[in-house]
Amino acid sequence: IFQRIDQLTEPPQASNVQQATSRGGRPRDPGIDAAIRQAALDLLAEKGYEQLTIEAVAERTGSGRSTVYRRWKSKVELVIDALSTLPQEIEEGLDTGSLRGDLALFSERFNRHREREGRTFAIVRGLAAALAQDPELFAAVNEHFIAPRLAGLRAMFEHAVARGEISEDSDLDMLASVIPALVLHRMFVEGAASDPAFMARVIDVVLIPAVITASSPSTSGRTPHGDGRTA
Repeated sequence: IFQRIDQLTEPPQASNVQQATSRGGRPRDPGIDAAIRQAALDLLAEKGYEQLTIEAVAERTGSGRSTVYRRWKSKVELVIDALSTLPQEIEEGLDTGSLRGDLALFSERFNRHREREGRTFAIVRGLAAALAQDPELFAAVNEHFIAPRLAGLRAMFEHAVARGEISEDSDLDMLASVIPALVLHRMFVEGAASDPAFMARVIDVVLIPAVITASSPSTSGRTPHGDGRTA
């Protein structure tokens, strides 16, 4: 999922995915839109992408197929729009003044949404098999779901480079992929939740030591801890 990051572009806003009114100019009912998105995510988690159909979504919401197709032209478009409603734990503007502080704030935001992790795991599991077989879905999920999250993570390390905390030669794409890779490993391989203790270990045992080892000494004396410490 986290490959080909160099091919990703900024995702369009949700308003670019679909129009605010129907083709005939009649105001759309946002309640119906939200119900359809919710049904799509529920079916994705319960049955997987292959078994998710427009008919099933329409039946789940008590609407007609035409109601769904007036809003989304395809199943891929519906799924991508539904995924956009999932919480994003980090924004590109996050900057506390130190890499350690940024990572700690990310962890705090991540754990704030932890009660939803079981559902998110089911949604990701529902997508996983299809991503390997459906190039259109793979490209869309990369562009609209994975890219903004990786961009936010990468921005933390870009800020650290700008502050002189880590080396300009650091592999920022690799560093940005560490947290999502370990969270997915925790989910799929260990079958466990990424709780605060786990996130703290990722930061303190993996990321901070990695950037300290890879970075050359800073002339400013600043470190990823934000206070001049080297260990």
